[in-house]
Amino acid sequence: MPILISKHALKRMGERGATQEEVEETIELGYQQTKPNNHSVFHQGFDYCREWVGVYYRMKHLTVHAVYESPDWIVKTVIVKWSE
Repeated sequence: MPILISKHALKRMGERGATQEEVEETIELGYQQTKPNNHSVFHQGFDYCREWVGVYYRMKHLTVHAVYESPDWIVKTVIVKWSE
């Protein structure tokens, strides 16, 4: 399944500390919430165990908003939450 990432999502990924591999894994293996109009929200947690912007975090939680336009998933934005 092809996964395309919008310019907006790429910018947010850089600002928020998400990698392309994590986004793809979240879509492929994460929990999916289906919304109207081919929109889905995917959730996935990752072990992190290192510093991000000077603070140590054990976990990184990704929320990926995407739209399915056959045969592609188009990532609209990515949200990252950190936990110690």
